[in-house]
Parts: sequence; structure tokens; C-alpha cells
Amino acid sequence: SSGVLAMDLDAYSSFVALDVEASKPLFTAGLIAGTQYADTEDAPPRRPRHGLEVLKRGVQFWDTSSLVALVSFVAHLGDVLAPEAAGALAGALASYGEVVARCKRPQFHVACGSSDLLALGPKGVGAVAPLRPAPPAASYYAFAPAAGWRVLVLDASAVSLLGHEPGSAAHSQAVSLLAQAVPAVSVAATAGTDLLSLPDPLAGVEGAARRFHPRGGGLGEAQLGWLREQLSLAEAASERALVLCHRSCLRDSCVPEAPSARWHAVHASALKASLHLLRPRRRCSLIAMRRSRRSARMRA
Repeated sequence: SSGVLAMDLDAYSSFVALDVEASKPLFTAGLIAGTQYADTEDAPPRRPRHGLEVLKRGVQFWDTSSLVALVSFVAHLGDVLAPEAAGALAGALASYGEVVARCKRPQFHVACGSSDLLALGPKGVGAVAPLRPAPPAASYYAFAPAAGWRVLVLDASAVSLLGHEPGSAAHSQAVSLLAQAVPAVSVAATAGTDLLSLPDPLAGVEGAARRFHPRGGGLGEAQLGWLREQLSLAEAASERALVLCHRSCLRDSCVPEAPSARWHAVHASALKASLHLLRPRRRCSLIAMRRSRRSARMRA
């Protein structure tokens, strides 16, 4: 069976349109991203408080619409909270948790974004992503929504400054990787400056190196190896795979200088080898949610 799920990614316009081609799909998924909620005043064009209203509308739709009566799980593809939420974190988490608790769906998956890490820190993201494995386990995981399907939830900040505590080996490795690509980061790191507070870290940087923003990140070799293994297992079992990630992770899905989950793409040949299974002929669908006014379509 097959269906087509069309979703408008602009959170402030119409929500979800569903065109079901089969009378009984194997499963359906509720998708949302970029709510960026914080209990703070509007600062146009940003409206932090409205993010919670967008989430409320989503929960109401998933729970009451006859079109999605069979929703198997919900996936929030990152930036649940705005960075400003850190100033009143307890209240923001309580409000978010209250809305999520209303959702009747048994699973609510979250692929954390940079805003979540800025608000909560690497040790606190479990507050909005309880199904994400806690350290020291890997921060990416898989689940099966139906027979013949495998969903892979990736961590776009596995290699990053935001994803690790300062002073840790993983944080130091991210600093070294950034310093190789961005001169300002190299100078600031030597001087002991907070790299996340640099006013214009990419000044003078051109081309593909612009993807190395201090608030960005990458999948990393370990996660790429896991992804390759999971897709190979799915292929061997004649399963289809759905990959969820906060940022784009395919080489050709955005311009080279765009922020993406591709810090690790310094070695482009290694990236190509790791992600070659993400092709339609390999029975794999990919969703990488970003702020956009274009609609995304997922064929299931």
C-alpha cells in the first residue's frame, strides 16, 4: 500500500494536507519542526510564544482529524524551544510538556536542533526528547512503525560544539575541526574566547567552508557507519527506511555553503560512500526538515 503525505513547512500557514492513495496505509506519521517556543515577548519577525500555539494546533489535528485517525507516531524535527527559553526554562518545559501530554499518539520522537541545545545544553535535551538514548549511549536510534519499515532518527549535532560539554574530548575534536576550516575560530580558540559568542565567525570565509558555523554540526563517522549498517540491514530484510534529521544530510540537497549536518563532508568521497544507500532505488525515503515555504512530500 502507498500514500502521499504533503506538509507545508511554514508553521504559520495551513497545517497539513493529506492525500491517501490507498484505503488503509501501513502507517501514518505526524510531522512538525521549528516551533522555537519561549515565554518571551515577540521580537519581529520572531514570535516565540506562538510556537506553542503551533504545537497545540498540531496535536489537535493529529488527535481529531478523520484524515489522520491512524497516526502511528509524531516526529518533531528539531528546534522545539527557542534559545531564549533558557531564561525561564522550567516554565517553558512545563508548558511544552502539557501540550505533548494531550497528544494521544503513543510515540513522540524528537530530532533535536541547535536551538534545543542552546536552551537546554547537551545534558538537558532529554527533557524535550525522552525517547532519545541518554549518554553514554549513542544519541541516534531506530524504531519500526510497521512491518517492513524502519525509521532512523539521526543526531545532526553528533559532531559539534553545542552537542558536547566544553572540555570534553568530543568538544575539543569539534573545535579542531572548525579551526581547520574557519580562521576566526582558530584565532578565537587559541585566545580562549567563547566560540559560540563570536559576532561574525564566517567573515571572509567563502564557498563550501561556510557550512562550518560554530552553531552547526555534523553526523560524524561513527553515526555514518551506524547509518550505513542500518540501511544495509533494511535492504537485506526488504524493508523501506525513513530517515529523520534536523538538518540536511545529503550532499546535493542544498548549496555547498548552506548550514547542514555535513561538517564531516570534508572528505566528500567518504560521505558519498556512507550515504549512497539513500536513493529511491534503495527503497529509502529521506526527510530533513528546515524552515522553508516550500512543501515537502513523503511517499510511504
